[in-house]
Amino acid sequence: MKLFLCLLFILSFNSYSSEYLVYSSSIEGIKKTFSGVDVFTAKEKEFLKGTKVKTNTIKINVKDDEKFQAYMKQNHPLARIELNNKFELFSTKEPFEKYQWALKNNGEALEDWISDIDVVTTQGVSGEDIHIDQKETNKKVIVAIIDSGVDTEHPDLKDNIYTHPQECKALEEYNTCLNMSSDKNICHEKFKDADYNGNGYPMDCHGWNITGKSNPKTDIEGSGSVSDSNGHGTHITGIIGAKKNGIGVVGVIQNVTLLPIQVSVASQSNSATSATDKFAKALLYAIQSGAQVVNMSLGWRFEQDSILMRDMIKLANEKNILVVAAAGNDHHAGPTYPCSYEEVICVGSHSVNGKLSSFSNYGAHVDIMAPGTKILSTWPTTKRSRRFTIDDNYEYMSGTSQATPFVTGVLARLINQGLSPLEAKVALLKGARKAKRSTENFIRHGNLDYQNALKVQKTSFLYPKLKSPSLVRWSEDEAKSITFKLKNYLATSENIKVEFELLQKSTQVGAALSKKSFTLKDMQAGEVKEIKLELKSPYDIDGNFIINTKIKTASETKEYYFQAKALTLIAPSTQMSNQESFEMEGNVDFTTNANVRAFKDYSDQTSSDFLVTKQVNNKTHIALLRSDNGKYTVTKDFPLPMKDPVIINLSKVDLELDGKYDYVITVVNIIDQENRETKFLALDENFRPKRIFISPKNTFKNDITVLPGSFMWLKYQDRMVPAWITLGERPQLERPQATPWSSAPIETKINRLYLQLEDKIKTISFSEDEELPLHFLYQSPTHKKAGQAMIISSVGYGYFKKYKLYKFDQGIQYIQEIKLDRFVDLASSRPLPVSQPENSDHAFFNTPSILGNQNVVAIKWSDDSSELKTINKTALTMRSTQPIKFVLSFSESALMSQTSSYLISQGDKVTYGPSKTDSRRIKHHILVGNQGLFLSSALTPGIGSELVRPNPLNSELYRPAAWQNLGISGCGEVGFTYENSIDKLVFLCSQSKKFFKFSY
Repeated sequence: MKLFLCLLFILSFNSYSSEYLVYSSSIEGIKKTFSGVDVFTAKEKEFLKGTKVKTNTIKINVKDDEKFQAYMKQNHPLARIELNNKFELFSTKEPFEKYQWALKNNGEALEDWISDIDVVTTQGVSGEDIHIDQKETNKKVIVAIIDSGVDTEHPDLKDNIYTHPQECKALEEYNTCLNMSSDKNICHEKFKDADYNGNGYPMDCHGWNITGKSNPKTDIEGSGSVSDSNGHGTHITGIIGAKKNGIGVVGVIQNVTLLPIQVSVASQSNSATSATDKFAKALLYAIQSGAQVVNMSLGWRFEQDSILMRDMIKLANEKNILVVAAAGNDHHAGPTYPCSYEEVICVGSHSVNGKLSSFSNYGAHVDIMAPGTKILSTWPTTKRSRRFTIDDNYEYMSGTSQATPFVTGVLARLINQGLSPLEAKVALLKGARKAKRSTENFIRHGNLDYQNALKVQKTSFLYPKLKSPSLVRWSEDEAKSITFKLKNYLATSENIKVEFELLQKSTQVGAALSKKSFTLKDMQAGEVKEIKLELKSPYDIDGNFIINTKIKTASETKEYYFQAKALTLIAPSTQMSNQESFEMEGNVDFTTNANVRAFKDYSDQTSSDFLVTKQVNNKTHIALLRSDNGKYTVTKDFPLPMKDPVIINLSKVDLELDGKYDYVITVVNIIDQENRETKFLALDENFRPKRIFISPKNTFKNDITVLPGSFMWLKYQDRMVPAWITLGERPQLERPQATPWSSAPIETKINRLYLQLEDKIKTISFSEDEELPLHFLYQSPTHKKAGQAMIISSVGYGYFKKYKLYKFDQGIQYIQEIKLDRFVDLASSRPLPVSQPENSDHAFFNTPSILGNQNVVAIKWSDDSSELKTINKTALTMRSTQPIKFVLSFSESALMSQTSSYLISQGDKVTYGPSKTDSRRIKHHILVGNQGLFLSSALTPGIGSELVRPNPLNSELYRPAAWQNLGISGCGEVGFTYENSIDKLVFLCSQSKKFFKFSY
């Protein structure tokens, strides 16, 4: 009997088949072909007649899923198929492997969350997975994971985690000593030399934590504790090498040593939350530890990049170590790092249908795509999972972070099969499956496919080496130069022909390559050749170029794209037609390595003044950079009387209405983690501290309400005072008081108009009992100087509100009721940025309509005619899953808006373009005098700043080449100011004592 049970168990493992339920009106042919049986008997069908239960249902067993799927697709495309044996007792699969579509995609639909409550369903395509098999050799491959650490005790991971028993024992004893001993130095001294594997990292039991607390008795940065309180690293590690042990999920490779290297635990997003020197040291540990593949599911922008990190990547390449990095989750084609380094394998994400995931970055620097949408993997046993509710030891996550370890795992599998790292890289890229992608994505290869990679022949492989965009130094000269780099891998190649074609947009009319075809006699294995292209182009065109490249040899033709980007370099010697140049004098040395921000101007001057802040001896020092007879003067600096202040508002305003303008700096003083207060610092026209109270003791406690950084200055009685509208309570003296017969009513938090007076905070009452102030309209220059503003209020609830317009001038003055469609709700919206507000006041609101589009309502007040005008537009959305989140810029003829990942320009026609900042973190500076969005070099994912504007001829969004700027030779970008009805981009060159303004 025991023998029979054992045999049954073995047979169950070896004869696994899929059982399907098939719903179809024509089931007889399917039954005959696959020996199907009816689910319901004739009597059961009779009983179910008239109900909604599908009685035309058969059950079939299938041993070859792919053949079955192909048959059904060809012969019964409308039939519905459902996997039946989802809870099999005996199977070679892990319990949760059925949820791992990346390993076996049966074409089932995938539901994924786009918010905490919204779900989007994507129909899967059978076979769109990594095509893994079960064959591995006994060769162990070492894979390093630079991430947030790992749960080394996770049951699916612990057997594959790197472990050094002696170092583990020492680490345990060291931690016990620290917990028990009153003198920690004894512990530090005793264990400082506990380096039993001789790699220079004492007590690296399971790996190394670069950001861990170091032993002060050593000069080694970090510690041996790699625990993961974040979850990101544990999730990545499980995708690569979760053990096939019948417990949970399974990884891409089993014969693997997983080496965790912890760098950051601050975020679950794939962004660099530590300085790049930490990542460089993490990569050094991986190199010294013998890693063959390094996974970096993270990235950073060009502004955060370092030579140190680039050099460490080069060292890894020289050591034949493969580095794999995530492309990023912002859905744009801008370069991220280390993904855009030469030789790094850059990974984008595809969904269950094989198409680019909605969040994934793309572009010519992305080498390959892998599954990244709703990926199930391991989760720290100390954390609770949010999405996967069956077992807290596992969790769903989405991102290019999740796509990257699939590529890492496949590379490890190829090395396990005997390929060298270089051969594995070539096989991986050449074996990629043709992607179901848009022609606008320009990704170099298709979707990850392990089986195809195994079939790749070890021949030469010619590949574009340059990953970052080729930089084109922009000038008013017609001819510009573009560099293309080509590398040959594995074997010598002869008679190579390279052809180039510039893919022109309508905003690049007139641009052309002078020579399009080049012949290379031969290229040796490992050889790199540069080809110089000449671009002839007008000055004012879109500065982002895509060039199609065909590489032809006797055996094959490969087609790639590469990017080129215009860049205007700003240096002390720069001479441009739209440039103003000013000499700086005074305390100029203070501006070196300092931050510079413009004061918001409530004066009648025509040029901007700037605050300069700099850390000196751990204190924040400030100085004023101001216009003075055609020059700019830097005043003497002095320290702020607080530690680590956060500046939230800079205003130049005539506080006492005496004709002398003052400077007011509003800062948040962080006392400790629990306590913070807002301070007003007033300085006179000579930038000396002024004895004047803007609030009691010039402190705002944020107790009954919060002071926003976007407050404005209004004239009240004989002064200019801060004013704002927000949710809050009334001051104690304004509330109804208790009487002997009743207690005071409970104070409610509602929208209120607040004025901050020198001795108290005051709220302003409106005419009706339940009337609430909603928004300030934008102040015109006239209103700003006069301390006046326009205010919108509401009365009522739901869609039955009425709206009123008021003018504030020493108090509120009712103007008129605002007539709007009753389905437009202004209360739930905020005023939006606007172009050309100097002629009148504006407010804009973006509200959903019943039909799924959005209504954009503009409210315009004219002082000259005392006329209120409303303008309604319908803003179109690109797709139902990406509604418009913000209208960024608006005029009566056109608007620019933002979805989660697209910018939309809507004038005579509607055009869409990728946004380089998502709608949760709008980082654009909106131009005032013209329609346009500016993204500073500190915030853009690419190299240098950029301007985005609609083409006046066809509304198409483009990024003008002349406005993609980068400061060099000590010149730094300050930002945009608005002077004399003109937007001006400001650069400060502190070393040469020059100040530049470029007029838009």
